[in-house]
Amino acid sequence: PPSLSGNGSPYAISDFFALDPQNFDGGDSMTQEQLKDRLRLFIRLAHKIGLFVLVDAVLWHCHDFSPLVEEHPDWFFYKEDGKILYQYVPTDPDHTYGDIVRLRYDDTCPDSLWHFLADVLDFYYNDLGFDGCRLDMGCWLSAAMLKKIVELSEGKLLIAESFGCGNAEFMKLRDCGIRYVYNSAFWAGFDTQSKWIIDQLNFFNSIGLKSVTILANHDTCRLLHRCGSAPRVKQFIHLFSLMSGGVSVTSGDLTGALEKIDVCRVRNEPARYDLTQDLADALEVRRAHPALRSEAMYYDDHGDFFIVFKSCDTETVRILVNRLAYKNEAEVDGTKVDLAPFEVRLLAA
Repeated sequence: PPSLSGNGSPYAISDFFALDPQNFDGGDSMTQEQLKDRLRLFIRLAHKIGLFVLVDAVLWHCHDFSPLVEEHPDWFFYKEDGKILYQYVPTDPDHTYGDIVRLRYDDTCPDSLWHFLADVLDFYYNDLGFDGCRLDMGCWLSAAMLKKIVELSEGKLLIAESFGCGNAEFMKLRDCGIRYVYNSAFWAGFDTQSKWIIDQLNFFNSIGLKSVTILANHDTCRLLHRCGSAPRVKQFIHLFSLMSGGVSVTSGDLTGALEKIDVCRVRNEPARYDLTQDLADALEVRRAHPALRSEAMYYDDHGDFFIVFKSCDTETVRILVNRLAYKNEAEVDGTKVDLAPFEVRLLAA
């Protein structure tokens, strides 16, 4: 999130209309207008090479020292004892964040707060130039808030974070007009025979949602740490590039970064390898096969390897995945197929 934080974390916003100098090299010596000009330039340059830029939109809460708390006390929730309600983990209400307070974006939301939300999104879209939002904790936002964000974001791309939520929350997102969700593949665990991610992607397809599957992010360890080797990282990236509606790869994971991401202080690490071309090749294969752009699939487990089947009106494809760190032989429709260590291979029928 680009807005000014109250405690050093970009997820505890103090001023939604000011930019945080810590996000810019030399930012401490720059004025707010200089910071905004730097960000606008970055977005314009990204547009020139065909990239969309989304803002990580933290809209549901703010820092408890934000001026909003004193200026607009009716914008917040309060407990029975009259104390302000701090943000909590939706799946664990006893786990609260000690310096983040929830804004009252629900059916009781004051009109003035809805106007404030409109002003924040206008600042992101029309002043700074962002092309849409990654909605932080998106699946836990109220239906009223989601509908308002969709209304205020015509022509913009919205992707809702969906960690920890279930089918009811996914249905809510769909019913409120959200079409894309960030889901996590971190616990996919194909090496341990788990296929819950297949079931989740099939559910998305059945209700009209599209996934952007996150392989690793600041809430997890690095992809290399999780996979253990460059060939296994390559397999993970290749598989989800072909299997999910979209894939999100964090900066550094294509080059073997190991240090856990700090959202406030991201620093480059020396490259241990470079899988950039491997990702580009997988995406090129995806473009060539319309079946891969559907999220409907089924899964056939053969122990040392498994097969994911995907189809559309014009073709059926099979994705063969070797679980082993050495060569393997798979039999498909009576034909033996030699697989390299950790190979992901596409077979078109």
